Amino acid sequence: MGDIFAFAEQREGTLRGVAHEVVSAGASLAEELGGSV
Repeated sequence: MGDIFAFAEQREGTLRGVAHEVVSAGASLAEELGGSV
């Protein structure tokens, strides 16, 4: 199993710049490895 930890910073209740890309890439990688984010 390949669980992935994706760190995303938020300020004032909204995700910062590349956070969406980090989570998306983590989800894709976890899917390939049979794990979860």
